[in-house]
Amino acid sequence: VLDKVFFRGVLQSLALLMLGSSTVFATVKYLESISSPYIERVLPPYLFAALMLVGLVGHVLSSEAFYLRAHKNEPFMGLSVFLGVLTAFLAIVMIPDFGAAGAVISYSIPTLLIGLPWGTIVFIRSRNQTSLFEQ
Repeated sequence: VLDKVFFRGVLQSLALLMLGSSTVFATVKYLESISSPYIERVLPPYLFAALMLVGLVGHVLSSEAFYLRAHKNEPFMGLSVFLGVLTAFLAIVMIPDFGAAGAVISYSIPTLLIGLPWGTIVFIRSRNQTSLFEQ
């Protein structure tokens, strides 16, 4: 029963986050289309969209971690440390040459290419390995 509540809640919150992100992105594109002076204070739309995508992935990863922590299991520690170190390294290397784009890439690449697949594998394995997660 709790699994159903959890997964339904994650899907609902993810849908709401996607709706909110789409609304904000549409606003940014609108401000760009009317050449609003405020658009200069926002990242270019392609970088803004990348950050929103990473935010959605971060929500999924956080949800997976919260689920496992609720069962007194913390297999995400290694992943979190690894992603933090990799992100910091990439930021140091990329930001001086690429500025804001380097910052977005430094955060996006580890999260999208390593965090999501590795985190989901850890989540599935941890959930399947113990009887605590039986439905």
